[in-house]
Amino acid sequence: MQTSYMVGFLVGSIVFGTISDRFGRRTTALLSILISIIAGISAALSPYYWLFLLMRFIVALGVAGLANSGFVLVIEVCGPTKRSTVAVIKELGFAVGLMVLAGLAYLWRDWFPLQLTISIFPLITFVLYYWFLPESPRWLLTRNRIADAEKILHKAALLNNTSAPNVSSDRREILNNHKRAGPANLIVHTVVDLLRTPNLRKISLNMFFCWFINAFVYYGLSLGVVDLDGNPYLNVFISGLMEIPAYVLTIFVLHQWGRQYPLCFFMVIGGISCSIMPAVPQDMDVVKVVLAMFGKFCITSSFEIVYIYGAELYPTTIRNMGIGCSCMCARVGSAVAPLVRYLGVVLDPNVPPAVYGSLAVTSGLLVLLLPETKNRSLPETLEDGENFGRKERSSSENPQKKIKAPTQRNKDTSVED
Repeated sequence: MQTSYMVGFLVGSIVFGTISDRFGRRTTALLSILISIIAGISAALSPYYWLFLLMRFIVALGVAGLANSGFVLVIEVCGPTKRSTVAVIKELGFAVGLMVLAGLAYLWRDWFPLQLTISIFPLITFVLYYWFLPESPRWLLTRNRIADAEKILHKAALLNNTSAPNVSSDRREILNNHKRAGPANLIVHTVVDLLRTPNLRKISLNMFFCWFINAFVYYGLSLGVVDLDGNPYLNVFISGLMEIPAYVLTIFVLHQWGRQYPLCFFMVIGGISCSIMPAVPQDMDVVKVVLAMFGKFCITSSFEIVYIYGAELYPTTIRNMGIGCSCMCARVGSAVAPLVRYLGVVLDPNVPPAVYGSLAVTSGLLVLLLPETKNRSLPETLEDGENFGRKERSSSENPQKKIKAPTQRNKDTSVED
């Protein structure tokens, strides 16, 4: 059942990503909520197991659409100096939702009213979004809806006691630059570009594995807390509670120590915590719970860091493609997590934490092969991405062979940017 949900999340990330780019972030969010409500209620009323699985799959489609469109909308309405902070703060809602879920499950103690409650509850969100959620001004500009973008920005400027930018003149300048660049610079890149050259191939494969492991361990520990000794409702509540300080710490760490070393640290320490669990005697239940919660704390921080780190490693020309492929790897990891958790039932309860720990440590150490991105200009072209993180050589040494790109990209801002 959990795997069908995670596969739905994978498919939803792909489908609703396209819908969001074409019809807007707000429209996608509202549509996603409606799909989750209808499918969730249908799952509660389903008389057959296969139909319940199908409805849970469709629920995940809607959840993925809301999560992805919401993330993009939050990022697009924030200035560059605040994006990393806001991207982390928004995840506090996820932690609070997990704690509320534990409370509802404790009150109902039966799957039918619980499924019905969590399916009807998003109606409140739908009403609030419909009346108060604005569309992304950036998306409106890409659709040449200048008047709508100006209306939203003027309202935002009024609420923040500042002046709104001249959207019309900015838009015209962007379009003129875009026309001067000519069609030769409108290069269509493919997934092959992520793996074409040595440095980008190292970055891409490392990111794919890192995203897979973060999602795999995160959801494995999240689903596995109910298998720990003690009160399962309390364990799930504490699991959500532990995410709040993890998010707060992540904000501080990102500003102080960058991305590479904190990501490595959290993954390695979290992996070690999981690896120790099989060695703990059965009568020491509290120690196992503490180790599991600490592991969840660490992997929560690393999962947030890898989102921001990945976006900064890929060059602009293939950034969306790189993040999209990384997200797909993460969804595969989340789909595999319930199956590995089930190995604890079939084989031995110590198997899942041992697998989580060993893979997290391995991926954390591989992160050291990647360059740091803090306070660095982001790569723009494929050539920039290939040289990103490499030390410059003196002119007396043999110069590195430049990467042959299809065409040099114009430095002016493109419409897509």
